[in-house]
This record gives sequence, C-alpha cells and structure tokens, in this order.
Amino acid sequence: MGKQQRQFSHLCSELVTIHYTDNLGHRQRVTANLEEIAPQRLWLLVDARIPSGTAATIETQGLTFRGYAQNVEHNRTLGWFIEVRLAKDSHWSNKQYSPEHLLPPVPSLCRHRPATR
Repeated sequence: MGKQQRQFSHLCSELVTIHYTDNLGHRQRVTANLEEIAPQRLWLLVDARIPSGTAATIETQGLTFRGYAQNVEHNRTLGWFIEVRLAKDSHWSNKQYSPEHLLPPVPSLCRHRPATR
C-alpha cells in the first residue's frame, strides 16, 4: 500500500458566496462560512445541502474559485460541511487571497470530522 501524503490546510473564517445549480436546474446563490482552505480544496459550512458532485463557484473579496462539492456531511446543530475540490486552474494561494481570519497550516481537520445525521 502506498504511503498516504499528509495534507495541510489553514483554518480560517470568512463569509463567501457559493453559486451552483440545484437538482431542478435552478441557479442558487447561498452564503457560507469558509472553515478551511488549502491549495486544492476549500471546506465550507452552509445551511443548504449541496449534493456531492455539484459544480460550484465560490466568490470572495472580488476573486472567484471553481470546483466540485465532495464529502458532504450534515451536522444537525451547525448545518452542512462541504469539501470543494478546486479546478486545476482555480487553485488557492496565500499570495492571491488571504481570508480575514487565517491561521497557520495544520493537518486537515474537516475531513476527519464525524458525521452527525
């Protein structure tokens, strides 16, 4: 078995806007809290369920990130945790965008969060 590469991300907190198309073909726009950020992924907390595999556009501070929802988990108290895998031409860099509340890199916490259904 290959050695699993440890992924590091930054804990952060900033309101962002997500645009996506729902299952009925309607364009949706919702506000989410950006919880973690890494070069190839974002972790968001949102009130609306965005199904895994859904294309999403995330806007913040005049910048746009594009990707797909993955690992959608529900928490009855907080809402939906959604991992967004960023498109290859839409990766994040701290030089490009720095969320208002950004902490130093840590091993990713969101992908190990237990699901509460």
